[in-house]
Amino acid sequence: MFGFLLINKPENITSHDVIYKLRRALGIKKIGHAGTLDPMATGLMLIGVGKATRLLEYLVGHDKTYQAEITLGAVSNTYDAEGDIVRTLQCNIPTNNLIESEINKLIGKIKQIPPAFSAIKIKGQKAYDLARKGKKVTMKAREIEIYNIGIINIKYPVLNIEINCSSGTYIRSIAHDLGQELGCGGYLSNLKRTKIGRFKLEDACDLDQIDSSNVAEDGHPHLLNPLEILDQFPQYELNSTEVEDLKQGKLINYQKGNIVGVIHELPDHQLILGAFNNQLIVVLEYDFKTDLLKPRKVFA
Repeated sequence: MFGFLLINKPENITSHDVIYKLRRALGIKKIGHAGTLDPMATGLMLIGVGKATRLLEYLVGHDKTYQAEITLGAVSNTYDAEGDIVRTLQCNIPTNNLIESEINKLIGKIKQIPPAFSAIKIKGQKAYDLARKGKKVTMKAREIEIYNIGIINIKYPVLNIEINCSSGTYIRSIAHDLGQELGCGGYLSNLKRTKIGRFKLEDACDLDQIDSSNVAEDGHPHLLNPLEILDQFPQYELNSTEVEDLKQGKLINYQKGNIVGVIHELPDHQLILGAFNNQLIVVLEYDFKTDLLKPRKVFA
């Protein structure tokens, strides 16, 4: 099998657990994902199956959309409900106008400090391993971008919001930082990822829908064609001679008419999907100086 799955991750399992269950269900070892979710979180995961794991590098960095529940009035050491509530604050209940005002301040490019309980490595060690040992962990701020935050509902102490943000954003940190600015504390109590780039949760399938018994000769019914998933790249129609040449590592001449869609000029080093009979055969790189296409990843 060669393609991608959109999976709706259930609550209380790790992203690795999802991969493990899929490996057992499909009888395939080579399965990977394009981004993790915390065990508490649910929602969309983008999974590569078989040789499609070699294409996952082209799918990281997509913008993401989440529905988040934030509980105000308390602080968690992990910034979410999985940690210890280390402080419950006695404070004035913030008004809806104040909450909305502080949320709006988070929109745009901001410097965010990731949680100490995260998989970010510090001198070769994961931060959460150090934090669990009680060691002091100093996390460096990094720039992220929040495109929009929509308020779904406010019913103190619970705040429900929808966040559209850049890759690498920690929603737990958003919850914690918002609570600090409101003076009452806050932590992430529920999280669902609803979009990764253009891919939507409503198009995903549940883990129990993936079973080796419904695998046909042409693949699994939920398996998506890499040409469909990687549509951010131009597609080049190969002939049988070119396919054989590329399998041997040879370069081929670029023919503008073979590009699917209207593309007037290709930039140097542009990646192109080489297709034959609606199947991805190779990832190509365009060399402007020689007008040649050279194979980067061959799947034939």
